[in-house]
Amino acid sequence: MNPATFGDAKEVFSRIHKVALKYPDVRLLICPPSLYIMPLASLRTKERTLTLGAQDTDWRDEGAHTGNISSRMIKNAGAIGVIIGHSERRAEGEDDEIINKKIARALRENLMVVFCFGERERDDDGHYLRILREQITVGLMKIPQSALKNILFAYEPVWAIGKEGERAINPHVLHEMVIFVRKVISELYPSYQTAHVRILYGGSVSPENAGTLLKEGNVNGLLVGHKSLEIDDFTDIIITTHNHVAR
Repeated sequence: MNPATFGDAKEVFSRIHKVALKYPDVRLLICPPSLYIMPLASLRTKERTLTLGAQDTDWRDEGAHTGNISSRMIKNAGAIGVIIGHSERRAEGEDDEIINKKIARALRENLMVVFCFGERERDDDGHYLRILREQITVGLMKIPQSALKNILFAYEPVWAIGKEGERAINPHVLHEMVIFVRKVISELYPSYQTAHVRILYGGSVSPENAGTLLKEGNVNGLLVGHKSLEIDDFTDIIITTHNHVAR
């Protein structure tokens, strides 16, 4: 629920847009509150390095569901993607089955899906791995292999989320989780080359840790939360990502 006004959203978006034009090798998907999508879409140029997405979608296409927004509406507003399964949505009661339905509906509208999953806490017995496996497995239930190219898998450990970069996951542990995620997907789609799976990390991403997370964590990108509203910090994250891609 940020920024609070369209004027603020326009200022943030315009400044990010200028930065994006300088670093065309960094792809940015900006997901503002849904009512800002259409007016912001009219401000961007036609380059594909900066695109718009929604923060959530309904799993139904139409009907008497006051206040909900469908994937078709999102696409018609000018978005090309949508976040599904975000930890904040899960905290409000959204379960894996609903997330699966949302993913299926968004994919049918040819939207890029940012599929979020992650454990709330860790335990010494490895129970969190079973939770992650279930989130991924149920989330992808009946999703065809051909659709995987339109999914960004966003690992988002809830215990690592906060405003301070020190809370982010250890990059070496992140690398292990990336391997685990690829393993689970390979079990669901045995003939799919899991090297093609694109995995993002979200959780206390900052200018100070972005480079290490990308390099040592072996992820393909970052899901930036709080710092996406702090333009100087977000610019530094974009530049760091550019430097990582350029290597």
